[in-house]
Amino acid sequence: MTEADRMLHRNRVCRELEKALNECTVSEPMIFLVAKILTEFKLWDIDVENIELANSIKVCCRCRTVEALYGLKQLIDSGEVANHFGHIMSCLIREQVTAFVTMSEEDFNKCLNSLTDAAG
Repeated sequence: MTEADRMLHRNRVCRELEKALNECTVSEPMIFLVAKILTEFKLWDIDVENIELANSIKVCCRCRTVEALYGLKQLIDSGEVANHFGHIMSCLIREQVTAFVTMSEEDFNKCLNSLTDAAG
């Protein structure tokens, strides 16, 4: 998928997610922020599998392709995911926060090996 295709789909999916989220009882800024991060994930074919809350927030994602895994790494490395989650958390607690999002090299390589082994 080209970058132009991603932009076209990003805008369309974002509008649809915003429309769906508007039917919930979520604040308007939250709707936009959640729609934006979910759109980015969907464009790369990344699924959110689980969210765990403890001393930190752990978001478990599933990438079914090598391209999706590299897309997730790109979103994390660029700071885009941290920026989105920081804004979402700021909306939730009504206070400015900075989010840090990481994926260890060990986890990345483990996922990459799993995907390449499955591909044959």
